[in-house]
Amino acid sequence: LTLADAGQDPPSVRADQAGVSGAWIAPWSSGQGLVLDWIEGARTLFAPWFTFSPDGGNDPSGLRWYTLQGVLADPGADAAIDILSSEGGHFGVGIASPRRVGSARLQFESCDRMHFSYQFDADENAGQSGLVTLSRLTPGAPCNDAAGTTEATPAKALDASVDGAWFEPASSGQGLMFTAIPAADTLFGTWFTYDTESAPDDPSQQHWFTLQGPLGPGSLETGAETTLTIIRTTGGALFRQPTGNTQRVGTATLTRLACDRLRVDYQFDDSEIIGPFRRITDSHELQRIGGCAD
Repeated sequence: LTLADAGQDPPSVRADQAGVSGAWIAPWSSGQGLVLDWIEGARTLFAPWFTFSPDGGNDPSGLRWYTLQGVLADPGADAAIDILSSEGGHFGVGIASPRRVGSARLQFESCDRMHFSYQFDADENAGQSGLVTLSRLTPGAPCNDAAGTTEATPAKALDASVDGAWFEPASSGQGLMFTAIPAADTLFGTWFTYDTESAPDDPSQQHWFTLQGPLGPGSLETGAETTLTIIRTTGGALFRQPTGNTQRVGTATLTRLACDRLRVDYQFDDSEIIGPFRRITDSHELQRIGGCAD
C-alpha cells in the first residue's frame, strides 16, 4: 500500500533529520504510539513502538512493544525499515536479541504529521497490515521541510540533551526513551521491558510503562535529580481502540551523571494493582545511544 493508493499527498519532509524525533500518536487510538530517535552518526532511525496485542484487553498480558530500526543510506523523504521484536527477557536483567517480524514505512507529510504503514510477517499478528496517520505529541528539534525551510522552534528553548534512547549494556534489549516537553515543563519517557522472571504472563513476556514528571530549571544538568511518576496503561488494542486505563504504579528518580550517562533509581508501589512488580526497587546506570546530544 502506498500513499498514492490511499489518496494521500506525497511526503514533503525528510526522515533523515533530528526534527522528526519525539513521540507520535494517533489521537483516535490514544494510549499507544511511536517514539522516534534520529541517530545522526549512524544515519539510523530508531523507533520503539508501544502498543498492545490485536485482541487487547485490560490484562497486562496484552502489552506489546516493537522496535523499528533502519539505516537510511540515501537522503530521502521517507524511511523503509524493519519491525523487530525482542522477547523472552526478564525485567532489568539479561540480554534479549531481537528478531525481524515485519516491515514499516514512515512518510512525513509535515513536521507534525506522519503516515505510518506496517506489514507484519505471516507468523506475527497473523500478518496484519495497516496505514495510520500519526500526530506529533511532543515538540522536537528544528525541522526542515522539502523546500529547505526550517520550522520555528518551540517558544521555550528545548533542552534536547536527555532526548533519545538510553540503555544498560548488561541488559540490552530493553531500555528507556525520553523526550522533553518544554512548553509544559514536563519530561516524558517510555520504558520498554519485560515481565519479572518469577511471573511471566504471556509467551512474549513483554511489558512497558510510561514515565512523566516536572522538568524544572537545571533539572537536566549534571548531578541534578528529576523524579517521575511511573504509569502503566492497559486496555488498548493494536491501532484499533483508545484506552484511558492508566494507573500510577511507582516513581523513578533520574540523576544526570554525564552528558551521555544517567542513573535511574525506581521504586514500585506497595499495591496489589502492580502484581509481581510490587515493592521492587533497584538502580541502573544507563548510556545514551549515539553518545552526547549536539
